[in-house]
Amino acid sequence: MKRDRTVSANRDRFIDVAFSLFLRKGFADTSMSEIAREAGGSLATIYKYFGSKDALFAVVLQAKSSATYERFGTLAKLLKNESIEESLHRFGLMILDLTLTEESAMAIRLMVGEGHKDNGKLSRIFFEHGYGSPIKILRDFIAEKQEMGIFRPCDPFLAAGRFFWLVKEPRHFIFLISGEKPIISLDERKAIVCEATEFFLRAIAIDNKGS
Repeated sequence: MKRDRTVSANRDRFIDVAFSLFLRKGFADTSMSEIAREAGGSLATIYKYFGSKDALFAVVLQAKSSATYERFGTLAKLLKNESIEESLHRFGLMILDLTLTEESAMAIRLMVGEGHKDNGKLSRIFFEHGYGSPIKILRDFIAEKQEMGIFRPCDPFLAAGRFFWLVKEPRHFIFLISGEKPIISLDERKAIVCEATEFFLRAIAIDNKGS
């Protein structure tokens, strides 16, 4: 049992160090030797745990994406007890706060450079366990309201993506290409989300109110 905990702790340390190095230096310029050295382990051990740098990168991506986006799973339960406007406000604010973090921006930049490898395997992992998680939750939320006759017939997945775009752009794009994080107060963020929600509901709600 103690050995299992030690192995798990060592493995987690490799993942944390690899994530930090991948973000700072990129995939190509990060070596397994460097990861092992900074994690305080051996090269033989890291290969034993992960097999290759590509495999380690996939594990890191899955672990960190899941940890970052798991908050949206809790949010999905809260949405059932709130009005549509309140649900979208809460969801939108979480989207905006998350996409404007340094870690999120660096992860997306990393995926732009590395995600195409192995026939897009890494991009699929990133979407499945990270960026796609909140979109899927919002998709299901929209589909449920369509079944209730509140929202107009449309592709709920595309509608969810459009809400994301309304909330985070163009600030997120500017942040990604410039590296300069926008300074937005809580009141300003709430106003952005409120405007995006109103715009979205005018397009999708049958009564143009969403309630």
